[in-house]
Amino acid sequence: MARVAIGDLGTGIDDFTEAIGLEPNDDTAWSCRSAALQEKGDFAAAKSDIDEAIARKPEVAFYRSQRAHLAVAQARWDSAIADASGALCLGPNDVNAYKARSWAWREKQAWASC
Repeated sequence: MARVAIGDLGTGIDDFTEAIGLEPNDDTAWSCRSAALQEKGDFAAAKSDIDEAIARKPEVAFYRSQRAHLAVAQARWDSAIADASGALCLGPNDVNAYKARSWAWREKQAWASC
C-alpha cells in the first residue's frame, strides 16, 4: 500500500496483482487493489476487485463501505445506499458507511425515506 500512498498507482497495482496471483484468496489484496484502481479512475476494475474481496470475506463491513464509496464516486445512489446500509448491519460504528449513505441520500434527495 506504500507505493499507492505515495502516488505510484501503477507499481502499487502491479504489486497487488502479484500478491493476488500468489494468494488468490487474500481478501485484503483484492480490497487494496480495488482502492488503488478507484484512485486511478478505473471504476469497473475497482468494482470487480471489491466484489472479489466481499465474496471471500462477506462478514467484513469495511469492504461493503468501500464498495459504497465506489458507488458514490459513480453516482450510483441506490447501490451506495444498499452497500452502506449492509456495512452498518455488519458494523454499526462504521463512520465511513454513514458518510457514504448520507452523501447518496443527499444526492438522491431521499431524506424523507430514512
